[in-house]
Amino acid sequence: MMIQLKTKLISFIVFILSLGGFIFQVKFLSLTTSTANQVTYRYAAAVLGVVPTKEILSNDTNHDDDDRTKNDADVDTLNYNDDDDSTKLNNDSTTSKVTHAQAPQKIQQEKPSKQKQKTERQSIPHSNDAAKEILSKIETNLTRSEYIKKFNMLHVESKKRIFSHFLLHIPKGGGTFVHRTMNSLIKVLPEFIAMDPKHKYTQCDVATQEKFSLFTEYPNTKDTNRCNLWMSESPKEDQAIHQYVVIRPPQTHVLSQYFHCKESKPHQRLAHRMPTLDFWLDYYLQIKKSDDPFSAGYKKGEFSCKYYPENMQSQYVKFSKSTTVEDLMNQFDIIGDFQKLSKTVCAITIRYTGFIPELCDCTNKVDEHRRLAFSHGVTHHGDTFNLTDSQALKIQNLTSLDRLLYERAQIAFDRQVKEIEDELNIVLCESPDLESSIVAM
Repeated sequence: MMIQLKTKLISFIVFILSLGGFIFQVKFLSLTTSTANQVTYRYAAAVLGVVPTKEILSNDTNHDDDDRTKNDADVDTLNYNDDDDSTKLNNDSTTSKVTHAQAPQKIQQEKPSKQKQKTERQSIPHSNDAAKEILSKIETNLTRSEYIKKFNMLHVESKKRIFSHFLLHIPKGGGTFVHRTMNSLIKVLPEFIAMDPKHKYTQCDVATQEKFSLFTEYPNTKDTNRCNLWMSESPKEDQAIHQYVVIRPPQTHVLSQYFHCKESKPHQRLAHRMPTLDFWLDYYLQIKKSDDPFSAGYKKGEFSCKYYPENMQSQYVKFSKSTTVEDLMNQFDIIGDFQKLSKTVCAITIRYTGFIPELCDCTNKVDEHRRLAFSHGVTHHGDTFNLTDSQALKIQNLTSLDRLLYERAQIAFDRQVKEIEDELNIVLCESPDLESSIVAM
């Protein structure tokens, strides 16, 4: 009798456990299907250029607001490999920058990334329709400074992800200094300090990341200001609405590349693999092809150095012999001159924010000519190293296209500065001592 009772009890327990397992599977399957539907809709929306409706994505988009207050160590933290050689470059210079009156025509469809995003903040795809919607709200009779102020405000207010500003960082081209100094300048702007917190924005350095869909939305877990400008060591981005870049004299740019790999702290462990300057230049001259101005770039990474001396800057900005000064001015809001780096920072800051930093305005003061130097821990610099005639000729042969780019970039930058001065009725300082002044603040 006892044996029969025990048998029935065991059977009853097994039945209860089986029923519980079945209920769990049903609920899990339902949840998985719901999530899959949202992901599928996001993917289709990105491909078709359609903005997901609030009803369909209500559960998903709510997380974007909640995450702003969470101090989650994983949010907005991406590890980028500084030696990443995955950047793909090409020589397409046909896409032009547009003014605010034409901006809606520039927006193109962006294919969704196949790589899994790390956080909900970063999973919002670039929305073409959202960008068009913002641009359509801006009057076309505004000055450029008035336009950009309103554009930035509407972008930050929007919860959509828009590739609004891109600072193209050509390696060894001054990008780190520009980004750091501009960030400091903006933080002390009286207009920015007085700005409504919900309209404030910031700038993010995403290292070598080249997919906008993976760019961080916030600089860190504690900062509530959204990024609306991103800096990356990736080529000119046709998706970005506003772009900025600095072009460096080719000879000093090549030398800076070499000594960075030979002497800088990040490369100390592998510096012994770098040959002499002559050997390095000769190596790339040997593989250089007369019909391809970028042939040496295919061999980057040699000698444990990701840099290469053949027309690197032209590759990054997609420059060709047919690219005119007007093309460069249309493609970049500011195409800066490394020889006028402080003035370049001022010009980019004004075009990016619409505000005039006091340190940049020399309308009613004497302009003190000082040079800025930004070091990565190297002893020799492109501006101070004494080349032999033979070495100078080798660099000249490797940078024929970059030399043409720099010549046209200088003309374009001078014209862009003149446009700023005429619009705002100011005189930009030629060489403002931004670094010392910012440190003193």
